[in-house]
Amino acid sequence: RIETCIKNWQALFEVIFFCIFVQNFHCMHAYKFRITSDENDEFLREIDVLANQTFEDFHKSLVNTCKFAGNELASFYLCDNQWRKRREITLMDMNMGGDDDEKHGDSTIIMKDAKLNQIIDDPHQKMLYVYDYLKMITLNIELLKIAPADMTYHFPVVSKEISEILKKKKKTTKIID
Repeated sequence: RIETCIKNWQALFEVIFFCIFVQNFHCMHAYKFRITSDENDEFLREIDVLANQTFEDFHKSLVNTCKFAGNELASFYLCDNQWRKRREITLMDMNMGGDDDEKHGDSTIIMKDAKLNQIIDDPHQKMLYVYDYLKMITLNIELLKIAPADMTYHFPVVSKEISEILKKKKKTTKIID
């Protein structure tokens, strides 16, 4: 009788462990970000990116949805709650051979090498995205939530799109008397 009870408990434990393991193993999460701009108060994007996708994937999604040319340098900056830049994630390695950064523990993070879930540990992470250092187009990015991903979609997914990054200037007519 005791042996039967122990076997039942072991079987139950195995089923519970298997269910938890399978659920966690197969459950991919997506990060939902809100993107705004100080240039245009009406501009808004919400983009879902898989946790194991790279910052380069996120960058390409931003380039597409914002209709940027895609041929300029760009960086993400991890920020604190007051939007102060803390850590840069660059499109390409701009380190000119000096290893002062590595001595100080600030080695360059490259977008294609950095997965979101390796870098983002704050559930309300704030970031700045700077595109084209001559024009300094800057986007404010906030992590809204982390949720199970619907794998029927192809990620990244732009789930909300309002206005363009730069307001179109109204044509003015000058009347000369």
